[in-house]
Amino acid sequence: MITVNLIPKRVQLAQVQRRHIKGWTLINLVAGVSLAVPVCIDRVQQAKAQELQSQRTLLTQELAAMRKQLAVVEKQAENAFLQLHRADALRSKRAWSGMLALIGSAMPPQCWLTRVATDPNAPRQGPSRPAPGVKHAPAGKASPQVMIEAPRKLKLIGRAIDASDPLAFVTNLKETGVFHRVSLEGASRERSGPESHFRFEIVCEW
Repeated sequence: MITVNLIPKRVQLAQVQRRHIKGWTLINLVAGVSLAVPVCIDRVQQAKAQELQSQRTLLTQELAAMRKQLAVVEKQAENAFLQLHRADALRSKRAWSGMLALIGSAMPPQCWLTRVATDPNAPRQGPSRPAPGVKHAPAGKASPQVMIEAPRKLKLIGRAIDASDPLAFVTNLKETGVFHRVSLEGASRERSGPESHFRFEIVCEW
């Protein structure tokens, strides 16, 4: 059987071209979608990476701030620790309330003190500190030794009505047996208005 295509050649070519165009369009569309998916995934991943980087930067800043706060707290704790041990060391050195009571009991009735001071007045090498190479003791172990410069002398400055009172005061202090040496460093007569007194300075060493 013989078939005859009555469609003009020009129309047939146009149909073929349209089919080719549709095919290429479909191919380009599929290729475009195939390229767009990785690009979209890459953009999403970049956005997530930027967000994570921002979070990391924020966490790094917070960590640095917390480390500074921790350093301040550790310094405060160390100072409190040293002050506590210095106080314990001073308390173990001299019972100052008992010392003052002893001095008061040895002082003649017509004497009075205007100043009581230790020598040295304060540690000359700064605040108390742990012994070299010693750190805070772990839990359950003995506390580190605290090195302080303890006073070795006690200066008593006062007034007396009679010139013999300072000498009697020195004698009474020696008789207590508490001090290694008691000396009268100075005594002078001072006039204040119509009355006069004897100013004295006594040094007690242990």
